[in-house]
Amino acid sequence: MIELSVLITFAVLFINSTTWEGMIFEDVANYLDTKLPEWVSKPLYGCPICMSIWWGSAFYLLYEGWNIEMLIVVFAAAGMNAAIANLNKHIDE
Repeated sequence: MIELSVLITFAVLFINSTTWEGMIFEDVANYLDTKLPEWVSKPLYGCPICMSIWWGSAFYLLYEGWNIEMLIVVFAAAGMNAAIANLNKHIDE
């Protein structure tokens, strides 16, 4: 369960990092930022914490199928992404 949470965390961070400045999908993200409302762009590619619920659920369903454990795994992945985001914020200050 913890292993799957960590895998989801890093998969989500990977997807998010491909849209950073200088990365392969930067132009796609910039274009979508002008076309999509924030409530769509954040869970799609803009916010690792928001992304964890949606991408994590998709990854989990593909890997394990539906069961109640999915909620714990996906919430744990979102929590790990929140911790990483807060650590990055404090390091950048």
